[in-house]
Amino acid sequence: MDLTLTQTVVQYRRLVFKIAKRYRRKGIEFEDLVQEGYVGLIHAYETYDPTQSKFITWAHWHIVDHLQRFFHKNMAPVILPREFFKGSTALPEATRDFVQSVLKSTRINNFDNASDVDCLPASQKDPSDRIFARLVLARVDRLRYKEKKILIDHGVREKTLDEIGSELDVTRERVRQVYNIAVRKVRKTFQHCV
Repeated sequence: MDLTLTQTVVQYRRLVFKIAKRYRRKGIEFEDLVQEGYVGLIHAYETYDPTQSKFITWAHWHIVDHLQRFFHKNMAPVILPREFFKGSTALPEATRDFVQSVLKSTRINNFDNASDVDCLPASQKDPSDRIFARLVLARVDRLRYKEKKILIDHGVREKTLDEIGSELDVTRERVRQVYNIAVRKVRKTFQHCV
C-alpha cells in the first residue's frame, strides 16, 4: 500500500463511521465506537497483505471485528440461574410457550413500546421467569413494527394470516414469512444463553 498511516485513516474515516453506526446501542457512546473502529483500521493497516484481498475488504473486516469485540466486552451480561436451563433439549418449545404466555399476559396494545415491564403478571413470581419475561419483552420491543404487529396478532391474538394480510395489505404468504422471521429473532436471543 502506498499510503501512510495518517493518509489511510483520513481516507477511510467514512468507512469507520458507516460501520460504527450499525453498532449504536444504548449505553455505549458513538465516539467510543468510532474510536474502536479507528483501532481496527490501524490494525488492518499494520497487518495488510496485498496477496489476500483489496485493502477496503481487509479494513472492513478488521473494523467490524474490533467493533464486535468492543460491543460484546462492554455490554452488561445478563446472568441467569443454571436451574433455568435444565432440560435444554425442550428449550425451543418451552421458549415458544413461555413467549406466548408472556405476550398474552401483558396485553400489549401499543406496538411502539412492548417492553413495559410493569404489566408482567403477578403469577410469574419465580425470579428467573420474571428475568426471562423481561428479556422476551425487550427483544419483542426491538422488532420492526410489522414484525411486532404480526407476531402479536397471529401468535397471541390468534388472528388468521389472511386477516392480518388484509390489514397490512400484503399476501398471506408474506405474513407467514414475517411471522417466522420474528419468531426466529426472539428465539435467537436465547440460543446463546444455553
